[in-house]
Amino acid sequence: MSGCSRLRLATETLDGVYHLHPYSWDGLWGFPGRRGVNVPVIGRPGSYRVEGKETEERIATLGIQIRRRSSTGTITLPGGACEHVEANQDLILGLMGSDDLQTLEWDGCDGVMRYLEVEFVEPAPIAHVGLERQLPVVLRAPYPYWREADVSSPITGGPTNVNPGGNAPVEDCTLSFAAAGRITNALGPEHVEVDPALGDGNPVAFDCLTGSAVQTGVEAAKTIVSIGSDRLFRLKPAVNNPLTVTAGTVTVTHRPTWW
Repeated sequence: MSGCSRLRLATETLDGVYHLHPYSWDGLWGFPGRRGVNVPVIGRPGSYRVEGKETEERIATLGIQIRRRSSTGTITLPGGACEHVEANQDLILGLMGSDDLQTLEWDGCDGVMRYLEVEFVEPAPIAHVGLERQLPVVLRAPYPYWREADVSSPITGGPTNVNPGGNAPVEDCTLSFAAAGRITNALGPEHVEVDPALGDGNPVAFDCLTGSAVQTGVEAAKTIVSIGSDRLFRLKPAVNNPLTVTAGTVTVTHRPTWW
């Protein structure tokens, strides 16, 4: 990595330290591709373009050097450097073997952190290189975009312009409804309408990635009145998205999103 960037996996710093270090990051960034194909049609050249192809999950590779030191560059364990390399190996394999998604964080040269939620499903045999070890890691990010920290935008009436930044669509907004109302994005046009009174009356959080509604910590699909598109609700990147709410206030929680 360059001297002005940092990389972490589940809070463990992978570069600029002594116990874990990337020897290769080719393929960590790039375009993940799209699902689906165009369709050949008799009587016309080429193919018929199928619009609205969804993004594939992101597959990336990262080569990690397992070193013979602590994170501060010291040897403190009773078994010396050999014990350190084994402990560091246990650490990284424990992260890879977890059933939970792990967070890969990247601090860019602009000082802003972006992250991916990743899992490890491919085999990763360890190679011995001198007295140290190397591990080629294949990362799969089911949600393929790099994201930044949350931004919340309360929308009342409107249209109110929300520019999420980034260079990729935001498809994981959370819409918080305190009262019955519909929110519409004129660029879609897509809308979501929810009525908390159809449940226990408390505010409802609608997850635009999964299509689920949660009220007082439990599933509340009955509060969903209308959804205008299979794509639920998305924000286009780096442009103003005119959002309108028919009643009350809907808080849109979104993240700048990047390919």
